[in-house]
Amino acid sequence: MSMRQSLAVALVAGTALGAGYFTFGLNAGAAGGGNPTTGLWGFDLAAMDRNLKPGDDFFRFTGGTWMKKTPIPADRSVWGSFNMLAAKSEQDVKNLVEEVSSRPQPAGSPEQKVADFYASYMDTKAIDALGLKPFQADLAAINAAKSHEDLVRLIGSPAFAANSPIGWGIGLDEKNPDRYAL
Repeated sequence: MSMRQSLAVALVAGTALGAGYFTFGLNAGAAGGGNPTTGLWGFDLAAMDRNLKPGDDFFRFTGGTWMKKTPIPADRSVWGSFNMLAAKSEQDVKNLVEEVSSRPQPAGSPEQKVADFYASYMDTKAIDALGLKPFQADLAAINAAKSHEDLVRLIGSPAFAANSPIGWGIGLDEKNPDRYAL
């Protein structure tokens, strides 16, 4: 899957999931047959490389056989259990979006909104025809920022919908897990 397709799937999924749209008349049992697909939880003894001593290289001792038998896909730089789960999730969402987009949906329904959003993203002719035109106001605002204060004001503006090199969030305080920190 290309970066562009991954981004499209992530955007559609994020929008749809955030709005509670992915119902599509399916329930968990029907969607996946009710059976787990990731295997059993716990430590995989077969993944161990018992030819190594744990004190020499504990990382390879615990997962060396798995690493030897599991190739990194050509389109990836790393490949582990979380990467595999992420790739499976991306593929599942892509399949769902394409399936919903493959047939007409009731007007105004969440399914129709997802299908329309996906179709607009995949309309490369319209995207190419517009070029940078949709971004001109943002580019002008960036160009107008002449000081650090201007830049901070721009980045903090709700009207400026872009990522920033500075991010923040709320999480557990690393020095005191009984409180939250910015």
